[in-house]
Amino acid sequence: ATEIEFDPPTDFQFTPAPEGYIPQQPQIKINPHYNPFESHSTASRSGYCAPQRHPSEPVSDRWKTFFESAPEPAIPQAEETIQATAAPRTNTPPSGTILQVQQRYLVSSFASGILVVDQHRAHERILFERLSEKSQQSQGATQQLMFPVNCTFSPADADIINEMLPDIRAFGFDIASLGKNTFVVSATPSDVKDTDLQALFDQMLVDCKGGMMQKFGDRAQSLCRSLAHQAAVKPGKALQQEEMHQLIADLFCCKVPDLAPDGKKTLVLIPEQKLAELLG
Repeated sequence: ATEIEFDPPTDFQFTPAPEGYIPQQPQIKINPHYNPFESHSTASRSGYCAPQRHPSEPVSDRWKTFFESAPEPAIPQAEETIQATAAPRTNTPPSGTILQVQQRYLVSSFASGILVVDQHRAHERILFERLSEKSQQSQGATQQLMFPVNCTFSPADADIINEMLPDIRAFGFDIASLGKNTFVVSATPSDVKDTDLQALFDQMLVDCKGGMMQKFGDRAQSLCRSLAHQAAVKPGKALQQEEMHQLIADLFCCKVPDLAPDGKKTLVLIPEQKLAELLG
């Protein structure tokens, strides 16, 4: 028979607190900016989000030359800019205030002049190089979607999507066919945030069926260019200081920091001498 003990032993041993001890009242720390429906990587609330780096990928330090003097008084060409950023000469990180002009251009002073960066083209260059590298390694970082998204296409476009699935998945998309020209997306590349996926794939189809594939020579590069262009922070997007500093630092880590994937300039260096000439 089961026995119930109504008088359990009460000889527990407690260590008394030291004399004069005053316990601290527990406190709860909260983040007033937390939103469960947003990604919480660095500087993600306003627009530009720093691309995630693979743990084994070395950290480049080419950003250290951001405030270095220009080697020549004239505005450097593409090759000169690449050489200048390839050999860091200082341990001082960018710390000056950056101005955002017309919510499109980032302007900052450096040792011998002014740096002007187009935020959209700069971010497009950053995304293009990172997505291209990850697709070649077939290890694109992904972020799971809270709610999978269905994308529907015409029969002809659905056939093209089916053909491009290996390339699309290499970027970090978790996409599968549901039949009847519909695909479900369960995860996206870590650098693609707050994007209308249906519109993204529709434009990707337009780009690949247009002249972009001939321009870049292969489908993977065309997809990478289209994806980077659509996912890059748009002109008219206000950025915080942290985001602007991070964007410029990431840009100077690129192999070709001064040119967007379409060949247009991402930045202009205006030496002090040129400013003096402009002002007379």
